[in-house]
Amino acid sequence: MSKDWTKETKAPARLPLLDGLRGVAAFGVLAFHLPGFFPVGEAMQRGYLFVDLFFLLSGFVLTPVVAAKNAKGMRARDFFRARILRFWPLAAIGTLLAACLLSITPGAELIPLKFALALAFVPAFFVAEAIFPLNVVQWSLFWELLANGAHARFLDRWKDRALIAIVVLAGAAHGGAILASGHGNLGAHVDDFALALPRIVFSYCMGMLIARHFRGAFVTPWHRWMLRLALPIAAVALLPLAGAYIAWLEAAVVLFALPACFWLIAQCQPSAAWHAGLSWLGSISFPLYAVHMPILIASQMMTFLLLEEISWHGAVIALVLTVFASAWLARVMEPGRVWRRATGPQAAPNPA
Repeated sequence: MSKDWTKETKAPARLPLLDGLRGVAAFGVLAFHLPGFFPVGEAMQRGYLFVDLFFLLSGFVLTPVVAAKNAKGMRARDFFRARILRFWPLAAIGTLLAACLLSITPGAELIPLKFALALAFVPAFFVAEAIFPLNVVQWSLFWELLANGAHARFLDRWKDRALIAIVVLAGAAHGGAILASGHGNLGAHVDDFALALPRIVFSYCMGMLIARHFRGAFVTPWHRWMLRLALPIAAVALLPLAGAYIAWLEAAVVLFALPACFWLIAQCQPSAAWHAGLSWLGSISFPLYAVHMPILIASQMMTFLLLEEISWHGAVIALVLTVFASAWLARVMEPGRVWRRATGPQAAPNPA
């Protein structure tokens, strides 16, 4: 008989290595975008796959949180409102920075409309090729919010069999989309907007299934957990070596390798000496993800003004500015305060 997960109220202990994985994923997305602004090597040509790790993380982390709060009578709309308040401030900062920077470029007359749509989390279907043209990464936040709302509304009450069925169906659809497109970078643009649905459904619900059957982490020697943390980096970085078979291998990485890597990483508990550093990586991951695009734009402009050319020096400036800005934003916009304003004095969940 399937277990009634709505009665599960105890969240697992904090898992510092998942904080580290958040940081790895955020830097992976940054590394993917960096060559689009500066002449640096494309070490992460398929770095957009780290977004799939974020979806896995979100489903995993929020499963015990939603189960506990639903058991206490939480309304789905209250949880959804709290998640909006978790995402919106940093998304708005990233959008505002990008709007200010792009206001001096050609096509600036549409920026007020793009800005208004982005603040409302409304895709700009008829305005640009990207559904969130000012800060392109906002597309994944849009879909993750929908997944969070569905989680609280009905996914939490689904039995394992139903979740497995939807994971299989979504996985088949997403795998087919990767093979048809030749890549898994799907969801950020108008022409592939709908293909984001099977992408997030697969990874998010897979994260839920892993959380439901998770039995805790075990203290692990540093060399073992570091090796496991490096597995998704290696899987993504080595994909271009597949040549003509890259689409097939990418589908295999998304559908099988990344969930397996996630499971292996979740089993590890580093010693206490590593917790502070890993927690710091987790704390800056969302600010880094939300604001790195406008910082890349600003760094490119700054490099051109200073050197009259776009060079690798701008990439160094961008990396330094992104890390410092992310650390500062993480410090002043601690997500627990947003949650408590939205839902009252109860404890805040771990941010996804």
